[in-house]
Amino acid sequence: MRKSEQLLYEPVDTIMLRAPILSLSHDHQNASKDDIIPILKEYIERPEIKEALAVASPNLFQSLDKIHGDPRSKKTRNAVSSLLKFLIRMSSRPTPFGLFSGIAIGELGNKTVGSLLDTKQHQKRARPDMEWLLGVVSKIEKNQTIAKKLNVVFNDAVYQTDDRVYLHYFSNCGQLRSSENQERKDNISIRKTVVVEFVQSVAKKPISISELINQLQLTYTSASINEIESFVWNLFQQEFLISELRPPIVNCAPLSYVIQILESIPEATEIGAMLKGIEADIETYNQLPIGQGLDFFQTLTAKMQDIHPSKQPLQVDLRLTCAEKVRINRSIGEQVANAAEWLWRLSKNETGVAHLREYHVEFLEKYGVNREIPLLDLLSDEKGLGAPPTYKYPPSAKSVNPPQMKSTHRLLMEKYIQCLRENAKEITLTESDLQKLMDNDTDDVFAPNSGELFVEVLASSAEEVDKGNYQLAIGTNVGSQELGQTFGRFSDMIASEENRNLMEEQKKIEETCTDVETEYVELSFLPQSGRASNVSITHSTRNLHTTIATNANGQNKKLLLEDILVGATLGRFYLKSKKSNKRLVFTSNNMFNYESAPNCFRFLREVSLEDGKAIQGVNLGSLREFTFIPRITSGKVILSPAIWKLNDQIEELSDFSMPLEEWIEQFSTWMKKMQVPEQVFMAYGDNRLYIHLKNANHMQELRSELRRRGRVQLQEIIGGYREKQWVKSPLGRHNAEFIVPFKKRPHVPAKPTVMIKPVAEVPIECREKEPGTDWLYFKLYGPIHKQQKLISTQIPTLVAELENHKLINSWFFIRYYDSEPHLRLRFHGDPKTLLAGALPVFQKWYAAQRLAGNVKKVVIEPYEREIERYGGLSLMPLMERYFEKDSLLTSNLLGLSSKQALKEPLELIASMYVVYFLTEYGWHHERQLEWISKWSEDPAYSKEFRPYRNDVLKWLDQEENWKALKEQKGFLFKLFSKNEAIIHELSHNMEITPMTNTEERVVGSLIHMHCNRLLGTDRDREKKAMAFVRQIIESQKHWNKTKGRPLNV
Repeated sequence: MRKSEQLLYEPVDTIMLRAPILSLSHDHQNASKDDIIPILKEYIERPEIKEALAVASPNLFQSLDKIHGDPRSKKTRNAVSSLLKFLIRMSSRPTPFGLFSGIAIGELGNKTVGSLLDTKQHQKRARPDMEWLLGVVSKIEKNQTIAKKLNVVFNDAVYQTDDRVYLHYFSNCGQLRSSENQERKDNISIRKTVVVEFVQSVAKKPISISELINQLQLTYTSASINEIESFVWNLFQQEFLISELRPPIVNCAPLSYVIQILESIPEATEIGAMLKGIEADIETYNQLPIGQGLDFFQTLTAKMQDIHPSKQPLQVDLRLTCAEKVRINRSIGEQVANAAEWLWRLSKNETGVAHLREYHVEFLEKYGVNREIPLLDLLSDEKGLGAPPTYKYPPSAKSVNPPQMKSTHRLLMEKYIQCLRENAKEITLTESDLQKLMDNDTDDVFAPNSGELFVEVLASSAEEVDKGNYQLAIGTNVGSQELGQTFGRFSDMIASEENRNLMEEQKKIEETCTDVETEYVELSFLPQSGRASNVSITHSTRNLHTTIATNANGQNKKLLLEDILVGATLGRFYLKSKKSNKRLVFTSNNMFNYESAPNCFRFLREVSLEDGKAIQGVNLGSLREFTFIPRITSGKVILSPAIWKLNDQIEELSDFSMPLEEWIEQFSTWMKKMQVPEQVFMAYGDNRLYIHLKNANHMQELRSELRRRGRVQLQEIIGGYREKQWVKSPLGRHNAEFIVPFKKRPHVPAKPTVMIKPVAEVPIECREKEPGTDWLYFKLYGPIHKQQKLISTQIPTLVAELENHKLINSWFFIRYYDSEPHLRLRFHGDPKTLLAGALPVFQKWYAAQRLAGNVKKVVIEPYEREIERYGGLSLMPLMERYFEKDSLLTSNLLGLSSKQALKEPLELIASMYVVYFLTEYGWHHERQLEWISKWSEDPAYSKEFRPYRNDVLKWLDQEENWKALKEQKGFLFKLFSKNEAIIHELSHNMEITPMTNTEERVVGSLIHMHCNRLLGTDRDREKKAMAFVRQIIESQKHWNKTKGRPLNV
């Protein structure tokens, strides 16, 4: 048993129980084919069943009379099938859904208690379905008489180019699903005119549409009122203007919000009164016991459909009422926290998400580590990198290599084979096994700060739970990555004290696990399909909110998208507020799948989770592809149930044309061969349905799903379906699930701090040098083996001609490899002279090089200066002068190499120049050694360096003013020393100038680019040169010690 100081997580006291309203003992689950229709007829006469069906599926409710038809007819068969599945769900699936199943809030304690009251005692909570409510909002927004009185703001989800303003995300006010023939709009833009800029400025703060029109009339007197109104109306319809009527998602009473806005508009009195009536009726319906509300529900929904048509205008959740507060033994909380740790350690060694890793590399290549890019600019195709791979709203043009199947750990595969050999259904992992399987490379700081596990507590009674006679089964959906997310949707159904406890826990976790320079932001958006908002509506106490396509809660401060910058360290992305200069972490207090969210929303959430490894469960690797996966357990915890995979390619099951009875016989043969138990869950996607494989009605459902989907899973029911369920009501035992939150223990170190410093904005004309400015930039593509000739002879010839005719002031080159190897050649000079004089000379030179086969194509592009990488705008001219000096140096060195005038390899020559540079820069030995230790591993390439060691130490003995280098390698000293003055100038200016990067990184970049110019883009050659640098500096340290010289001067 490990001590508490060795454990990663501890449980949080507040828990959630989820359970269906029907018990497991209902006979519809085991009825024969002949008995099923009479039994179902009895069920649909029960008031609570009828009301629950009406709430869940109006279509099914309207077709219930079909169950009385001819059993052989398709309509009757379909009705029986749908009703059977719904009733099974109502008695077996704990996931909250309408009146089928609900939640109760409980706690950890010393005594386990779980007793539900009668169904009629449970408390409904109905509110308008968000698709319906947003449909009402959309209809009101189309009424110009009312809309003119609404306040609007300019949508901050926009980015701009020189001539257009683009909308990042169009929500269609949540009506995409309900609008017939409505295509999703992904690329809406308008011309960037002075009028648009005026509206954008005026509507920074809320302004009524009528007042906006008035201000436009006063400013642009030549435009007619019709033109102005049409212009504003177009902006409004395309969502460049967002009205105050759109309800915040972080608001548990969206209908009340809409009513409150309309109250101040006389023209909206009628619709406001209708909505108030709906609000009152909903409250009345909420007070009616389950089974007594059907007629009122139908009247209410009919009224709502008169206002705006919708198939399901009302969304209902259920709070279960218990005899006393639900409680599970504290030992279970400790077991869950321990299981969360093991699941995290058994998850893939992978922080963040794979598709952002490639995007991060792309970001570093384009912007480096010292540039921060506005969020929407970065995600745009026009101005940035575009959206990362797999992003959908709008679709990304990038692709990502599909993840390779992880190999199964040898130990797990051995246990799997042993399991098959022994005809067993379970793999048991000891603590020693877990130690061998777990990821030992990811530090504890990268574990989620908190989370929630979904578990079943399997025991014959509550008393047995307290005695320790239980098992914990982890849900197929393991849980959430943040405390409170599962509770968020039900915030208004949870007592204020319980809500407060959860919020306080969240606050403590954030204070403990992150630094004070980090701000947490609640993030929300309006989905294109409004019904998706039903699971997003939540409550949050965060001070900062960022919203997309809708409004923020008025009690909170709104952080605009335009204030968000994206930066990167060498390891990962970070997000920052431009105004506060603080790191931002975006959270959403709900379980909405953000893969279906706008790109900016998804990016903010994924980057906020990038500094952690998610809890994913046991890494089965290739075992996931097998037809049978055994149950995996460790102690009392079932980490994964046994699973059998069916597909329509299994020979015994592939013929769906045969009569059902024959197909069942075939299935029974397969079932016996695979040792599948009689009672299982049929699973597809997130859905899970109890079925009995000896029941013909259930087998009909299994065959139908297999034929329709092509594949389904059968998951074992652990420990007996009824015997191990101890949560009871007057109806019997219930299939219950618990949500148990956990958090990091206090001794676990906080996540690494992202060091953020102010970065001054650089005007675009200083950063991006287009053709026609003072820089002219060519990309020369050609065979890589011709680059040395170009650099050493051909480019110098071109430069000499340009300089002789005073067509350029300076120049430099670098090597690069994108899809092909190429040289990047840049000339500086007078803009007119570059285009009129230098360009024709270059064209003539290029034609000769192409004819000679040295270059095969040329591309002219804007030169985007890496200003932040090299310390800032004020240092850039000096840096570019150094680039020219270094280009001349490497050109000469490559010329000597081509003539075989260098006896030493170029990697050694590069290392000698680096030491020369660092010394002339003014760094003493200790500083040099400290710097190089971060750049190069020891003792790499020591064997290759050894033959040159003694000579190099003599040549680079700066104490005698490079005496040996002058005498024995005078040509090298002559070339190196041409850079002496500018190296001194670099050192002086970097000392006195405030920089956007550290001195060490700027020096590192200068040296990296020297290696690039001299050695090419092969990083192994650079790595070798830097290893030589390290060995020179370390050897100099010992050399100087033997001579009694100080090391720090």
